[in-house]
Amino acid sequence: QQQVYDLTHETLLFCVKNNLKLIIKTKYEKTFKDYKSLNKLSKKFQDIIMFEYGRADLTPVFNAKIAIGISNSSLINIASCWGVPSILYDQFDMVNERSTSNNCFLVKNLSNLRLKLSLLYSGEHEYSIDRSSEIDPFVDGNALDRIYEYIESLQVIGGAKQERITRANLDYSDKYGKDKVILNTRRN
Repeated sequence: QQQVYDLTHETLLFCVKNNLKLIIKTKYEKTFKDYKSLNKLSKKFQDIIMFEYGRADLTPVFNAKIAIGISNSSLINIASCWGVPSILYDQFDMVNERSTSNNCFLVKNLSNLRLKLSLLYSGEHEYSIDRSSEIDPFVDGNALDRIYEYIESLQVIGGAKQERITRANLDYSDKYGKDKVILNTRRN
């Protein structure tokens, strides 16, 4: 929890200095209620913090000037693919830098976080959709359509379960690229 506290505290100080609001998106409401130091921090800065709970709503991050997360945050990674300059606080070297978007910057300590926040906030650089990212290679907002298409093909194709999956995988990879279907070769 120290890593979460340090990141949140440093980001809040930056927000106060620059007269900004901070949206904290967390899956679990209890994160900032059950841990004393985070609870204390959220009360101290309650005027500038807005909490967003839940798993599905990506809206807050797409409206952000900068997105900040810990380790390999899915939300931050997706936002960076869509052109939001992003920072991942990776104190313990858990993120493979090659698997991040061009708009995502890894920081290892608080001084790097301060520096990168200042550079991103005051910078003139324009960030754009990262179409070369391995995280969201399509970056087109049509993932749900592709999922439905894949599931529908599973229902239409005849044969045993494994035959249907194999055929659907082949059809999908023919249409969207061989790198878009990852096969699990390990058997339980």
